[in-house]
Amino acid sequence: MERVRKPQKDTLMRSISYLVLALLLAGSTGVGQDNKEKGANSSAKPGSKKVVTVELPPTSFRKVGQAEISYFSQSDTTEVRSELSGYRGPGQSANLWFVFTVKGKRVVQPKIVSIGIAFFGDKVTVEGITDFAFEVDGKSVQLYDLTSSGVGFDYNAKSSYKDLKGTIPFAAFEQVVNGQALKIHVGEVVFELSKDNRDALRDMLKAVEHPSTSH
Repeated sequence: MERVRKPQKDTLMRSISYLVLALLLAGSTGVGQDNKEKGANSSAKPGSKKVVTVELPPTSFRKVGQAEISYFSQSDTTEVRSELSGYRGPGQSANLWFVFTVKGKRVVQPKIVSIGIAFFGDKVTVEGITDFAFEVDGKSVQLYDLTSSGVGFDYNAKSSYKDLKGTIPFAAFEQVVNGQALKIHVGEVVFELSKDNRDALRDMLKAVEHPSTSH
């Protein structure tokens, strides 16, 4: 009788051992799978993060006439800007801005001046506008880096609009400001800047410190 019972006991022990081993293997597989999933998730997180930029207010602000001068200590840069209501017509309008940025607190002569135009009108007219041009005293002025945005809609103005941008060398900007007449072409629309608007651009020139007047 003893010879019969012993094999059964050994078989039972082996079965229990196999069962424990199977459970251990299953557990380790689950942990490994969890680690893989965690690793995949952790590697995906950096790519899914959104970069948020915050526009900090200027450290100091002053005006020269109508030109606004802002100094930003975080970047150690100074911005000189003039914003103009350049054109008002039947169902159409155009706002302009001129701006240049220099390093440091002193407003020294920049290399270029950036120009922006927001043109408002009906959707068909706005869609057909791709760029703009300057004409000073009957002569065309070379503009660079011309770009245009898609058509947007301003719910306050209840009008479609498009943003146009470009740059101009500072020497050419001086010619534009000191000319007798400045005409701006935006698509089929041509308008001339008023005296008040041109005075605002002259104030940008006045803000520039020349070597003979700097401290």
